[in-house]
Amino acid sequence: MSDDEYADDFEEYDGDNSKVSEHEHKQRDDDDGDGGDGDGCGSALADVTSSYGGDGGAPRFEAIDFRDVTMGKQVGGGGVGIVYEGYFQGRAVALKTLFDPRVDDALKREYTDELHVMARLRHPNVVRFDGACVEPPNLCFVMELCEHSLYQRLHQPAQCGTEEVDERTAAELLLGTAQAMLYLHDEVRPAIVHRDLKSHNVLVDGAGVAKLCDFGLVGSKVVSAGTPAYMAPELLEGTRGAVSRKADVYAFGIMLWEALSREVPWDGCELEDIRRNVCELEARPGVPRARASSGRAGAAAVADLYALAARCWAPRSAERPEFREVVAEMRAAIAELPAASRGGLDSIELLDAAGGFGDDALASLMRK
Repeated sequence: MSDDEYADDFEEYDGDNSKVSEHEHKQRDDDDGDGGDGDGCGSALADVTSSYGGDGGAPRFEAIDFRDVTMGKQVGGGGVGIVYEGYFQGRAVALKTLFDPRVDDALKREYTDELHVMARLRHPNVVRFDGACVEPPNLCFVMELCEHSLYQRLHQPAQCGTEEVDERTAAELLLGTAQAMLYLHDEVRPAIVHRDLKSHNVLVDGAGVAKLCDFGLVGSKVVSAGTPAYMAPELLEGTRGAVSRKADVYAFGIMLWEALSREVPWDGCELEDIRRNVCELEARPGVPRARASSGRAGAAAVADLYALAARCWAPRSAERPEFREVVAEMRAAIAELPAASRGGLDSIELLDAAGGFGDDALASLMRK
């Protein structure tokens, strides 16, 4: 199926790419229309467990009694949630709770939208979803607890108690992310567009496996929602029909560059600066000029990965690859990278060793 066909599918829902079924829409309308004393959210959320526990591809999850959860220290947060370390059934878990304990219809909808998405997903590179507490005000997701985020692993290794990540490890973490995205786009039906793919939303577990998380924007109808540094030009411009799989591919290209360079994309830039650079100038982050690489044996492979990033962030969505292509190309490149080796070749030398790339090629990569 072509990207335009997928875009048409999503456009029908005006950006609501979770493509909630008619039954779910009707259920929510009924919930929102409940009368009573104004505290109908508790029963509405409780209904989620009975309405969506069942047949076919419907979401499945365990309704957890909040009294069975032990909450520990805060370990993260973003969007509308705070993440705590905690315990459930004797094992360490992550608990994502809401900032605001007052549950209105809008917050209830956002919570249930993300719950429905997470309950559908089972993949080694997607954070495991164990269940949810659905009785207000104690709403929370119970999830797999990971060591740290990809952002921390790339940019704050000392805080993670690790050394600076080498190119092979960085590429393997991004391969795991690409495999999760391939699952969302090609295996889950209906397909899911993540909408907020970034290094903060990829976790790393104790075994060094990348785990995609935070599906809070999947159901958003706001085209411009997201993190500007990772947003495709069509999203930054608010183009109708811009919510498509290829917007996720663009974000992945930025992440791949970030992982290889260990630099923060558009660091210090305001939204308007990013929009002007990305949309008007078609500028992209440049290949770093003084970054240690994995050595001459892996020079061509690293150059291939930078070139893949440039294809992913192409200005026009039709020019970007599908994730099945991304996964295949990353596997091929990783096979050529030495294991856990460091240093010895800066990026200009790396690109020259890979086939005579120079300043013109750097400019080309920045403009693609």
